[in-house]
Amino acid sequence: MTASIKQRIARLEALDFGPTYTEDIRIGISPLNETPPAGAGATVMPGTTIAFSDDILADLRGDLEDAILLSSMAADQKATRRYPSREWYTEYQGWLETCGFLIQSTAFQRRLTSKSVFRIADEALDFIGAVTGGTAALSVLQSTLMALSEKADDDGLIALFESETKNAGDGAFQLGQASLSGDGRAVLPFGLFAFRSTSIKKKFLFFSWDKDAVELFASASSAIFTQADYAPLRDQVNSLIANRRKERLSRLTI
Repeated sequence: MTASIKQRIARLEALDFGPTYTEDIRIGISPLNETPPAGAGATVMPGTTIAFSDDILADLRGDLEDAILLSSMAADQKATRRYPSREWYTEYQGWLETCGFLIQSTAFQRRLTSKSVFRIADEALDFIGAVTGGTAALSVLQSTLMALSEKADDDGLIALFESETKNAGDGAFQLGQASLSGDGRAVLPFGLFAFRSTSIKKKFLFFSWDKDAVELFASASSAIFTQADYAPLRDQVNSLIANRRKERLSRLTI
C-alpha cells in the first residue's frame, strides 16, 4: 500500500457526494438487507456486477461491496464513464487502492471476435477466463450472468446495472468474481470493459450484436483485498455511502 492510513483517511474526508440520487432506479427490486446473505451470490451496482463464492463470509462481502461502491461513486465525480472511459478507470482503480485493494492491471486492448454475431457477456466472460486459467473457476459469475440474462428488459436489476449506460450507446462496466485465498484475503479477478455501439439496446450484455455494430475494449485486473488495510477506513466509508446503498446496490442469490 503506497499511501499511509493518514493519507487515505484524508482523501476520504475530501469526498462529498451531495444529496442522495433522486431517480428511482431500484423499481421492482427487493428491499436491501443491511447484512449480506450467506452462500454464493452476486451484487449488482450501476455498471458493476461482482459474484461471490460461498467462502466469502458476510462481513467480508459487505466490506468489498462498500469499497467498490464508494470507488465507483468517487470516480464518477472526476471523470465520465462514456467511451473510451480510460480516465474514469484510472480514478476508479486509484480509489480501490485507497480502500485496501492491491491491483495489477493490463493495458486496454480491443477485444476482437471471429463470430459474425456475438453477445458482450460471452466475450467478457471468455476474456476474464483467459487471464484466470479458464471459465471453470468463474462458475458463480457464469451463473450470475445466466440469471441476469433471463430477467425481463424492464427488470429492476437490469435497470440498476444499466443506469450509467442506458442513455447512450457506449460506456463502461465491470464484471468479476471474489473468492477467499489460503491466507484469508479476498481475491478478485475482474474485467474492466469499455464499449461503443451503433445503437442503444436494453440488456446490452445479452443482446446479439453484429460484429461490426459494437466495439469492445477490455483490461484484465487482479485485485487482492485485505480487511486489515480497510478496517481503519470502514466507519468513514460507511458514513459516506450509508444513504446510497439502497439506491445503488442490490443482491442476487445464486
